[in-house]
Amino acid sequence: MGAEMRASNGSSAAPRTSRSEPNAALRIITRSAAAGRTIVLSGVAAAVVGGVSLFGGRGRLVHAALGALVISIIDNGLGLLGFSAGISFVVTGTVLALAATVDAVSRRRGGTVRRM
Repeated sequence: MGAEMRASNGSSAAPRTSRSEPNAALRIITRSAAAGRTIVLSGVAAAVVGGVSLFGGRGRLVHAALGALVISIIDNGLGLLGFSAGISFVVTGTVLALAATVDAVSRRRGGTVRRM
């Protein structure tokens, strides 16, 4: 019983676990769930910017990889310039909307995109 008393008084006994650890785990889980949105947005934007059609039937893996490179350059550039993550989401969403609009308009006109 004397050892238990010394440990609770802050002596050199084995360290005790703190009660805030479960809260820290909850914060980590929340942050990782929010990070998934970034990955999905970047993935879809990379594919569409690379020329993969949202309507299916068109696109190559190499072009999607180039689209991923473009999206990552935009995201990293905005980060280096000091813009917040919210601005990065807006810019990525705008690029995605423009690429999807170009895809829809070209599909509606019946035009074919030249393949390389």
